[in-house]
Amino acid sequence: MYYITIEVGSPPLPFTVVLDTGSSDLLIPAITCTTCVGGDPSKYYDPRNSSSYIPVACSDSSYSCDKARCSQRNSSCSYTVSYVEISENAILVHDVVSLGGLKALTAFGAIQSINMSTSDLSLDSYLTSYPEGMLGLATKSLSASNATPLLASILQQNNIANMFSMCFNSQGGGVLTLGGPSPHHKPNKAYNYTPIILEPLQFYNIRFLDIRVGDISITPNNSIYSLPHSFVDSGTPLFTIPTVAFGMLHDIFSQCKQHYLHGICDAPPKKTLLDGYCFNLTVAQRAAFPTISIFLEGVQLEYKPSTYLQHQFYCNLPSEVGLGIVSDPVYTILGAEVLQEYATVFDLEKMRIGFAERNECVHTR
Repeated sequence: MYYITIEVGSPPLPFTVVLDTGSSDLLIPAITCTTCVGGDPSKYYDPRNSSSYIPVACSDSSYSCDKARCSQRNSSCSYTVSYVEISENAILVHDVVSLGGLKALTAFGAIQSINMSTSDLSLDSYLTSYPEGMLGLATKSLSASNATPLLASILQQNNIANMFSMCFNSQGGGVLTLGGPSPHHKPNKAYNYTPIILEPLQFYNIRFLDIRVGDISITPNNSIYSLPHSFVDSGTPLFTIPTVAFGMLHDIFSQCKQHYLHGICDAPPKKTLLDGYCFNLTVAQRAAFPTISIFLEGVQLEYKPSTYLQHQFYCNLPSEVGLGIVSDPVYTILGAEVLQEYATVFDLEKMRIGFAERNECVHTR
């Protein structure tokens, strides 16, 4: 996960939020939240302490408030944002938010409670290190509250071009650029663009054509990468591929007579890298794994073993690495670990996403 610090209210208070291109809502913990994680609970958002706070009434038809909770006249606008394993109940408010020194008056959610749909221990450990909130960078079509996203508010109110770029370092840190392409790509590597699919526009939908392990395709038919379930999502840590494609990848990695891969060929059945287990691998052992090529419309990306074999949130020891590829019956998601290889620009004026091999992502003014 990649985080950024924003400032909220007057006087401004800092909050650390996930950069998530797979959602549109800005959510930060309210002072009344008892199940929120991350940060100092005594410094959570308290609208009573912000002179720029403006309440949003539940009767306000501009937003998607939960009318079942409108028990009083002019009661607050409550709503719920659902993620894969988590749902967050929030109250919609207006206040000033600052991102990179740029301010906007915007609507966002003050979290009242967080609920997990599973008791999985790996998810629990994941949430323990979770930051204070979530910054959705997708379009308004994904907004649970129907509020204009913070990014759009910042760009519109400051007369900045409708695009943003991300550059992620593999060991953490990076740069978010507003209004243009990231300058952190290699000088001899230009941006290559793939179109954002307009219909149905929910996520940053893109068209996957093929995925290859070495020179072997694991795409029996590219219809398995169905829309709107194929997209770019910086809030999803790992590369997610359809179950049938993962099964073919599993078979290729498991051909131990042809290539002996540590963490697979020397591991007990059902307890390999492919099954979500972590191992200590040398640089040479990691390098023995094949490069995975991802073919999009107009773009070819490479997912190298140095990137997809790294320490994962589910690994117990800092020295261990896990596989940065998971399966899903429906979704194909270009997650944050794939994006670590590239400077990525989301050009919403021309409805396209560009990728260029990156240099180190260092902030300069």
